[in-house]
Amino acid sequence: MNVLRITEQGRQPVSLSELPAVQATNLPALADQVIAFTQALSAALMQRSACREFDELVALGFWLRKASLTRFTGSLNGTFKPLGLVVHYTPANVDTMFVYSWVCALLMGNRNIVRLSSQQSALQQTLLHTLLDVLNAAEFSDIANANQFIQYDHNSESGDELSVLADARVLWGGDDSVLRIRELPCKPRCRDISFADRHSACVINGEAFSGATTEQQVRLAEGIWRDMQPYLQQACSSPRALVWVGDNRAKVALLEAIGRCAHSANAPETLRNEQLVFSQWLVASGEATAYQFNGRVCSIELSSGAALVSPAHPGNWILPVHSISSLNDLAALTTPKLQTLSYWGFAKDDMVKFLAQPSITGIDRVVPVGEALQFSPDWDGYELLTQLARKVVVL
Repeated sequence: MNVLRITEQGRQPVSLSELPAVQATNLPALADQVIAFTQALSAALMQRSACREFDELVALGFWLRKASLTRFTGSLNGTFKPLGLVVHYTPANVDTMFVYSWVCALLMGNRNIVRLSSQQSALQQTLLHTLLDVLNAAEFSDIANANQFIQYDHNSESGDELSVLADARVLWGGDDSVLRIRELPCKPRCRDISFADRHSACVINGEAFSGATTEQQVRLAEGIWRDMQPYLQQACSSPRALVWVGDNRAKVALLEAIGRCAHSANAPETLRNEQLVFSQWLVASGEATAYQFNGRVCSIELSSGAALVSPAHPGNWILPVHSISSLNDLAALTTPKLQTLSYWGFAKDDMVKFLAQPSITGIDRVVPVGEALQFSPDWDGYELLTQLARKVVVL
């Protein structure tokens, strides 16, 4: 069956069997050529003027620096071999996310076919143009031969054919999308890494905020906004709720400070209307008692007993707020859907003790406020580098 192969010349119909990655040779794990490629891509993303228009691309370039990648790869112990052909099914809501998991698979020597969303944003187009331009340099020909980017319709039979080729599948998407892909035929030892629907939250120590300096309070607001702003809060690790612990007197001051950070942010014309519809729905359902607008952000005061994050939360810089008495009260609000918990005003030991509670079934990452979107190979409970390789044991 034909798919569209994405190249610098455009989108070209090809059969899956014609894709070079299907027959190419695996590279060694942590090959020098791959490291050189990641550094060339890092420099392009951080230095080219077209890329610098997108904070997400600059952040990706920063993550790809050798010093950053070495922090992750330097802890690998033992002999690792690639799995073979890894097929990546990418999300439509976060344009850069596929690069992170693709790089992890690439570092471990795998061949890769990346199925991209047909939604073509300006960010995606800039990213692909830059990536393919670097990949097509003569010194990276072996990498280019082993890695292709494609598109095909959801209903195409190409999905079955591609899945059967995979030695591993990396699945980004909503629960329904992930389940549909997992139903496709695959090899008996095909390894699935699924990133389905998740959400995240931020927890603040109210008493610590009340005692903080104005500068500390401003930096906290900037950190929360930094975690919320990209992708209109659609990323799974963007906080979609704020949990305020203890002294409530300064809560409004923080929400107003976040609003000032967001005041001049570029936003869709429909943003305020979508915020209003969701806020009124929460109040009408009894899940919330009030809402207010601060700059581009809409904060919603939630009722006692409301869900930590409503399944209907649309992103769009909406920040529901829970008020609880102690950090331990947060345990009752957590679900397996909770991925990242960013925190401020608590000691790291406090968070470790909190996470030890047996009732907590979610939370895979706990990070300081401002670092929620910083990708690591430790993601959603997976250690991607080792999951995308075979560990060979010699006794």
